[in-house]
Amino acid sequence: MENIFELKRSIGKFKNLEDNIKKGQEEVKDLIRRCIKPYTLIRTSYDGFKLRRKQVKKDM
Repeated sequence: MENIFELKRSIGKFKNLEDNIKKGQEEVKDLIRRCIKPYTLIRTSYDGFKLRRKQVKKDM
């Protein structure tokens, strides 16, 4: 009987972990978008991102 409760609890933890991972991925994407404004994220043919420098006029 104890094992069933342990199993249920670990499944609950796993679900929670899954949600947290998804939330974390969204936060990371958001951070990347905000921090790398002078750069453009380009989707490459393989499922990844490449950074390309935007042509930005310097105000200095």
